[in-house]
Amino acid sequence: MKRRITLRYADDLPGYSLMRRIEKLALADRRALGCRFGEPCNPRYLLQFHDVTRILETFEDYTSHFGRDLQGEFEERWSGVTVHIRNGEHLMLINPTHSLTRRNFTIAHEFGHLVFSHQPISIAAEGMLQVHYSDEQEFEAHGYGLAVLLPYAPLLQMIRQGASIGGIANHYGVSEAALEMRLKTTGLWGIRPGGQ
Repeated sequence: MKRRITLRYADDLPGYSLMRRIEKLALADRRALGCRFGEPCNPRYLLQFHDVTRILETFEDYTSHFGRDLQGEFEERWSGVTVHIRNGEHLMLINPTHSLTRRNFTIAHEFGHLVFSHQPISIAAEGMLQVHYSDEQEFEAHGYGLAVLLPYAPLLQMIRQGASIGGIANHYGVSEAALEMRLKTTGLWGIRPGGQ
């Protein structure tokens, strides 16, 4: 039997000060995109606010951009990278072999680096450009990406009303692993029915 979840606007924020700050930035971007309370957000639309010229995430995108078929050229181990191309503009490269739910999170995460004006601590080119950020910067980008995709206040209501992990993940177009990470980093993991 399906459980009916009812959402009512609320302005609840995570208890941790860093997570509250990240949540407010993500909520501002969600509102600028016209996302309503509890509504899924397509992170691709953030490019209009954050100087991203283009997002390449499918094989077709790469073929169109580079003018040749790159099928079989991508390694599983990387998820995404944002490259400065000129005059403050960026090109976002997302691994096209990853699932749609993983690409959703990767895109939101990459926008997190732009929102916080992160500067890489190292850049290497070993077959594929590798950009490395500090652990603190990665935490902020993860937090922002998850907050854009899984806003805290409606998530809190869904959890309190007993929505399933699978149902919430499906509603927001994210993986269950991303949802579980969000629940743990915001302290919501312990309030789920059964508390685990």
